Amino acid sequence: MIRFATLALASALFAAPAQAQTLPEGLPPLAAAKACKAPKDTVGGAMDAEAKALARGLVPAWTGSEVKPQALAKRMQALQVPGVSVALIRGGRVVLARGWGTADMATCAPVTADTLFQAGSVSKVVTATLAMQAVQAGRHPLDADINWALARWQLPMNKAYPKDRVTLRQLLSHTAGVSSPDSTGYAPGTPLPTLQAILTGKGVKGQPVRVTGKPGGAWDYSNGGYLVVQAALEDMYGEGFAALADKQVLGPAGMTRSTFGQPPAAPLLVATAAGHHLGQPFADRFYNVAELGAGGLWSTPGDLARLLIALRGAWTGSDTTLLPQAAAREMAKVQAADWGLGLKLKGSGTAFSFGHDGTRWGMFTRAFIHPESGDGIVVMANDFRGFDLADEIIRAAANRYGWAAYQSRALASLPADTVLYLRGSMNDWGTATPLRREGAGYAAEVTLPAGRHEFKLATADWDYLALGQGAGAGLKANGGTLKLDPGGGNVVFETAAPGTWRLALDRLATGRPRLVITPAG
Repeated sequence: MIRFATLALASALFAAPAQAQTLPEGLPPLAAAKACKAPKDTVGGAMDAEAKALARGLVPAWTGSEVKPQALAKRMQALQVPGVSVALIRGGRVVLARGWGTADMATCAPVTADTLFQAGSVSKVVTATLAMQAVQAGRHPLDADINWALARWQLPMNKAYPKDRVTLRQLLSHTAGVSSPDSTGYAPGTPLPTLQAILTGKGVKGQPVRVTGKPGGAWDYSNGGYLVVQAALEDMYGEGFAALADKQVLGPAGMTRSTFGQPPAAPLLVATAAGHHLGQPFADRFYNVAELGAGGLWSTPGDLARLLIALRGAWTGSDTTLLPQAAAREMAKVQAADWGLGLKLKGSGTAFSFGHDGTRWGMFTRAFIHPESGDGIVVMANDFRGFDLADEIIRAAANRYGWAAYQSRALASLPADTVLYLRGSMNDWGTATPLRREGAGYAAEVTLPAGRHEFKLATADWDYLALGQGAGAGLKANGGTLKLDPGGGNVVFETAAPGTWRLALDRLATGRPRLVITPAG
């Protein structure tokens, strides 16, 4: 998947987060940030041994001789993330829940363990749990036509596949071929459209929800599919989604600081974080979400940890409050790609984990648990670049507790056959120029017109490695030297005249690779 600012994030805000440095057109209006002083560490919660280990041990995905653990406060400042909240799970218990930084740069309110964030697509875990409860109650079979459960509206099928029917399993595993509506949200005070309006596309932004692919075909992340599930649940139970979720999932799981209210009702409203973009708060603080089943949950890391613990209890059979063991095991079984039913899956054996990510305007969440050990973590941040910060926090925990799937690796250990590519405004982002291997480094020549260019050096999928500029103003006119960071921002290069340039990447063994740009020839 290409993961850059050119992605249509405005229509996929609940999806797994894109590796973007700026949000696309349509960003909510921003307000001026106050000169907030960083809250004292103790404001966010107790600074015990667990908290200190996380706050002092952040590391990137790739290491080397020059890479040392960094302080959380320093990384928050570098990434311009005002606030972050973390819940750490050990042996099936929450052993740490606390916040760091500022919840709202317009008021300087601090982040604490009680601060609510928009959880985005983590909402789908709640929706999938409700759906599996309905299956267990005999309300609708997992592999039956979903239209049997829909009373107010019927899902329009794809005429290219007249004999194929969409099932609940397909909807929960993103294999139903269902389109996604606009999900950018609504400013406070703006009336929210009904679910019926969103599904039919009448009076709302975006297209109606319908089957555009082959049901049961390729995996294709779909917010629309989860809105179909939401509609089916409401029709089956005769109850609104928010009330149903509260009664059957949030309440039983002990999630007392979670809600699908848009906005949250008092007293939770006063504890909400504001969304931010590169440290600036949104003028409206946050946008409300009409698509509840796909991304309407407000929560805290502690509450999301309780949800993961409850699902882990069902998975082991030790606590079947939410689901019987067989249903939880079905949710956590691979259905397509690395996805189960409402759960993102990773690893195998003792390293196996399940969870979900979530994004909203100016918010980010990453949550997972290893069901075998009961270890896991939830990180929520109030800036889109929280995805970088979350990964570094998770690696700090991984280093402390030996989570194999999240350990750092030496950048110099890139396999010899690894291909790096240049992609950016130099070549319209959508095309890639391969770099050739030169000893322990890489090199390429590229012809550029005059002007400003932005790019990264990355592997084909952008996931294995993406090298970018950590800080600074970039290079101008005659080129020069930059240190690149794994996961850093776009490299900026302004050329005064058209010409051909040589790009050389080396010093991989240091963990702080160097990019040298010089005129070719």
